[in-house]
This record gives sequence, C-alpha cells and structure tokens, in this order.
Amino acid sequence: MLVDNRLEQLHQLYTRALELHSQGNFTQAVTLYEEVVREIPDADAVQYNLGLALYHQEEYAKAKECFQQAVTVNEADVDYWFNLALTCNKLHFFTEAVAAYKQALALRPDDVEILYSLGCCCKECGATDEAIEVYSYVLEIDSFYKPALNNLAYLQHLQDDHEGAIQSYQQLLAVDPDHAGAQHMIAALKGETSHAKPPEEYVRSLFDNYSEKFEANLLSDLDYRAPERLWKLFNHGPRKKKYDHCIDLGCGTGLCGELFRGCSEKLTGIDLSPKMVALARQKKIFDTLEEAELIAYFNQGPAPFDLVLAADVFIYLGDLNPVFQAITAACPDTVHICFSIESGEGEGWRLHASGRYSHSHAYILAVAEENKLEICRFKQVTLRQEKGGEVTGLVYFLRIGQ
Repeated sequence: MLVDNRLEQLHQLYTRALELHSQGNFTQAVTLYEEVVREIPDADAVQYNLGLALYHQEEYAKAKECFQQAVTVNEADVDYWFNLALTCNKLHFFTEAVAAYKQALALRPDDVEILYSLGCCCKECGATDEAIEVYSYVLEIDSFYKPALNNLAYLQHLQDDHEGAIQSYQQLLAVDPDHAGAQHMIAALKGETSHAKPPEEYVRSLFDNYSEKFEANLLSDLDYRAPERLWKLFNHGPRKKKYDHCIDLGCGTGLCGELFRGCSEKLTGIDLSPKMVALARQKKIFDTLEEAELIAYFNQGPAPFDLVLAADVFIYLGDLNPVFQAITAACPDTVHICFSIESGEGEGWRLHASGRYSHSHAYILAVAEENKLEICRFKQVTLRQEKGGEVTGLVYFLRIGQ
C-alpha cells in the first residue's frame, strides 16, 4: 500500500495536472497523469482525464487504452463510454465504437448527443439503414436537431429516396431558412434549371466535411482519373515546355497539382475549403496556396498565369461564362486552360440530383467562342466510377493567342 505522504503527493500531482489540462497544456498534463496512474492504475478518473489529454494530442491509440481502463474500473460512467466510443471511431474501430455508444445509451437512453454520434458512426462505416433509424429516433426526441436532419436527408438522397430527402431538407429549412446546402439540394432534387451556381457555403462545407477521406474515397472507391486524363490530353496538345505560372483551381489536396508541378516555374493552388488547403499544404508542392472563390480571386487581379487547370471544378458550376470572362480578363494575351466537365446533352448545362452540373460540348463551344478561346483538343473520357457505373466526361485544352 502507498503510504499517506505518497498519496498526498500523488493527489497534488493530479490537481496540478488538472490545472495544466484546463489551460490547454496537454503535454505536461499527460506527464503528470502518467506518473499518477503508474502507481495507481485503477484510478479511473485519472485514466479518464489522461485519455482526454491524449485525445487532444491526437494520440488516439493511447487514449483508447486509458478509456478502456476507466470503464473496466467503473462501467457506470456515461462519459467514459462516450469518449471511448469517440476514440474508437477516430481509429476506425467502428464495431467497438458502436458497442461503446450502446453502453453509454444503456445508461442514458434518450441522450440526443450520444444517439447522434452513434448515427454518425453507423453512417461512416456504411451501416446506412441503422444510421437512418438512429437519426429518425433523434428527431422524434428533438425535431429541431439540425445535424440529424441534414445527415438524414443526405442518407435518404444516397439511397435514391428523393422524396424523403426533399422532405427532410425542407424540414431543415424550416429550422434554418438560410441553410445553403438544403437550398441547393432541394433545387437539385427538383431539377430546377435556373439554379446556375451553388452557394459558396455549400461547397465549402461539402469539402471540409469530405476532406479527411477525400483521397482514399476518390482513388480507392471511385477510381478517380480526372487529373490523369487531363494530364494526358495536355501532353498531346500545343503545350509549352515550361510555363511561368500555373494555377490549379479547386486544387483540393493537390492531386492535379502533383502531376503538373514539373511543367511550371511557379504553382499556385486555390480552394474554397480551408481543410482541403491545409491538406494540400502538407504535400509541399505548391508555391502559394489560398482559400478563395475562383471568380472573386481572378477579379482581384492576381499575378498573371499562363496555365490554368480545373479538374472536376466546373461540375460545381452551371453557367461557366463568368468563369472564363474572369480568367481571360486577368491572364495575359497567351494563356492555356485545361479542364474537365461531366458530359451533358442538349445545348447548355443541367443541374442533376447529385448536386453537380453537366455541360454539353455545344455549350463549351459557345462559351469558348464568346470569350475568344480556341479549342485545341478535347476528348471524351471516363472520369470515375459511381454507383456501379462510369461517369463520362470531357477534357479540354483551350488557349488564347499562339
């Protein structure tokens, strides 16, 4: 047994660790917590707070061990189970996360936060039916719970329940009339042809939420090939050996920029999503990265570019004329533009239930002519896989001047 003096010392260490923790000094707090649990491993509150500090440091595997120790000692604490579930979810241990959420719910059955988190876990691991069931139950308890309404609408849309999705999005608008995503998706699901551009908030939120699994989903699940198709077309076009300054519009995590880095002295990337920009910055392939909407960016009169890239960017815009007007006004007399679109029919563009836009070749011809752009090359390609089928698109090489 520990003598009284040592117990008092450990208590003081724990108190100091809590102070450091509350001040955001997680590194020193962890050191003190660990000293305490080395001598008293069954101190569940200490294990729990150590787990929280490690979680803040993104040391999820170690945090999980602490939360597991805490629930082993005291299985009646809801917070222990809830944070164990959150940590398992971060580690993509979805089965363990679901089990921990359910243990928390057994202690607090109608807790909306726990239920919502369980629904998100089910959504993330692909258990769509169970997620819909959980979100629906959340809304029975609190019909104004916006995150559950938004996720429920998304999953109904994913399952092609367009009527149910519209109803959920409309309910979301009743709670939040300015919700940009709901407004855009209702227009998309209803096939409204006048909706020429989604709200910036919608696109920003879409890609911020998508950022963590963006590359894995695109490359592994969707067999995404747009940057490669663009690169191949570019190398068969009237390209320069070396460009002075290339800009990658909607650069995302830098999948397109990686391919084109070597053909330009300088490479700039812009994107609406700050989380995408942060991920692109980690790759260290861009000379400059900015969070910006592309038309507004060009209208500010940036440094001139002689190569403009847009891989799967224009699928989030209907009317492309303002884009090309902004590019041609800001760039020098000689500029090359390479981009991809999803193939559409007729003479114009169309907003689809997916929330994305398609454009016809005839429309691109008309926009190019209006902006005095020459179409040097174009090709029909497969951009990616989606719902068991191929998404067909077109890639283009345009230029002003010779």
